[in-house]
Amino acid sequence: MDYLPENDCVRYTISPDARKEVLKRLLKLNHEIHEQEVKAGLHTKGKSKKKQKADASGQIKLF
Repeated sequence: MDYLPENDCVRYTISPDARKEVLKRLLKLNHEIHEQEVKAGLHTKGKSKKKQKADASGQIKLF
């Protein structure tokens, strides 16, 4: 958000450039942590969820 309404309570924010930098660093950190988790075997493919079949009317049964 580039502006805040005058009648709004006091809020704190960071500049758009700083926000972009923070998000860029968090994304990089997220990729690094994911890579470590993959190496540790935490993201192995397990059982896939079974898809529900629709009945004759084309609707999925819930129960």
